[in-house]
Amino acid sequence: MTAEPRPTGDDSAAGRHELAKERIRNADRINLLRLWGVSVFFLLFLVLGGFLRLPAWRGNLGLFAIYWSLTVAVFWASRRFGPVAPFTTLTIGLLDVPMAFFLQWATLATSPSASGVAGFTVGVYVLLVILSALSLQKRYILFTATIGAAFEILLQHFAGVSAGAMMSTVILLGLTASACSYSCRRLVELVERVESAERQRAELGLRQSEDHFRALIENASDIFTVIIPDGTIRYQSASIEWVLEYGREGFVGRQVFELIHPDDLAAARVAMEAVFTGRATTRSVELRFRHRNGSWKPFEVVAKASLDKTGQSIAILTSRDLSERRRVEEQLRQSQRMEAVGQLAGGIAHDFNNMLTVILGRSDLLLTELGATQERQRRAVELIRATAARAASLTHQILAFSRKQVLQPKVLDLNDQVAGLEEMLRRLIGEHITLSTELHPDSGSIWADPGQIEQVIMNLVVNARDAMASGGSLTIATDKAELGEEVTDQQGDLAPGAYAALVVRDTGVGMDAATLARAFEPFFTTKPMGKGTGLGLSMVYGIVRQSSGHIEATSTPGQGTQFTIYLPRVNDRSEAEAVPERATARG
Repeated sequence: MTAEPRPTGDDSAAGRHELAKERIRNADRINLLRLWGVSVFFLLFLVLGGFLRLPAWRGNLGLFAIYWSLTVAVFWASRRFGPVAPFTTLTIGLLDVPMAFFLQWATLATSPSASGVAGFTVGVYVLLVILSALSLQKRYILFTATIGAAFEILLQHFAGVSAGAMMSTVILLGLTASACSYSCRRLVELVERVESAERQRAELGLRQSEDHFRALIENASDIFTVIIPDGTIRYQSASIEWVLEYGREGFVGRQVFELIHPDDLAAARVAMEAVFTGRATTRSVELRFRHRNGSWKPFEVVAKASLDKTGQSIAILTSRDLSERRRVEEQLRQSQRMEAVGQLAGGIAHDFNNMLTVILGRSDLLLTELGATQERQRRAVELIRATAARAASLTHQILAFSRKQVLQPKVLDLNDQVAGLEEMLRRLIGEHITLSTELHPDSGSIWADPGQIEQVIMNLVVNARDAMASGGSLTIATDKAELGEEVTDQQGDLAPGAYAALVVRDTGVGMDAATLARAFEPFFTTKPMGKGTGLGLSMVYGIVRQSSGHIEATSTPGQGTQFTIYLPRVNDRSEAEAVPERATARG
């Protein structure tokens, strides 16, 4: 089955152009027909009135000559100026009425009253013929060709017109009507075709508009819902299937309030009431919707009042998921908080380190001045020096977090760094923990300080070891990654491009969401007092950020924790030296 071609805008324009041209051609044909008819009768007047000098014909010869001249002038104008042809057709039609009257007056051998009646009826008939040609309506053409002819015969019969004259008149007018009908047939078909094309084009445009609107609604990430005043859902968009993982059909006919968190119901009802009562055409409110898994997700809901096809009040709800926005906002706040803490801690550590330098220097000087017999004094000074050294180590970690330490970067192979530490790490974690490495051959090289990268790996491994007191498995993996702008834009100073990834994954006790959110904060620890400084992960965070990298942490209580570090991948020193500039250029 072949589908019918749908009309386009070009087809419709072409049809209208063809219709205009056909109107002119049709008017020319009608005007030519009238000219021939009038010319024949004028010739008849000349023969019967001019040469044979019949009184009835001779008396009207001058008037008919004027009529013939006007007909010729109108015909010439229609040919000379094409667009005026349809108007000249109407002009000739108006002139045909007196023509018919004088034609009857000259040819009928009956009383003047009969001739007047016959002339009037013929004039009306001729006018109907012209109007039928101009109206382009088939019923008018049918009337003039059949009913009109029969009516004319009946009137002329009662007027006492002779059969011969009556038949000649009817035949002449019938031929005229037939000629007009035939010439209009193509024009009528064109009109119907153009009207059909316009109607189909309008219907097609409406369908395309509806399809486009439906596609936008059905594929949008926002949830669209139509409700009536009592909260019953009349329409539910398909986006609810992937945003909240519900089947859309199951919600039609249910209450929209079933989705809303109990604590948000009051705000939702106030917003809906304001929209339906006309106090506000639109109302925005933040609500929590229940996910299929039982969790609650924040949404910004905009309610807009409207009417359906029957005039019933409805509200169109547009619900936008705020989860990602809240996550990004929280991540930004966390980054700003870490930056502020880092600046504060860095300033304090720098001043504290200067004081420790004096203490260490004076301790070394005292040790050289004390003799061997002053053992008690030497032990006191050594204790002071050891304590100061531990404090210096602590300030070193704080400076690492605040990214104020001096680095000595070089091009490093990430796989070589991990492989070189493997034996030492096995001794560090103990035999109750299984260590495995998964090194990607194309993880690439990075531009970093070797000592600092070792410190990062060591701190993450120690953190994993402490989380697996009863044993478990620890995996260190490398990989390559491409970070797009959708990821780097959230970090602000991170550049999109190629990165080497370092993953440290354990099967320890894990962390809940609250603990994970503070994992990189300095001095934050879940260990008992005296068991940890809370600077291990903070130091990792600072080193990674100072190396133009990014660190992510995921954790599930009872299942374990994974840290993923992304460091810019480089090929040579010249490319490596551009890494810090590339990272800071986005700030």
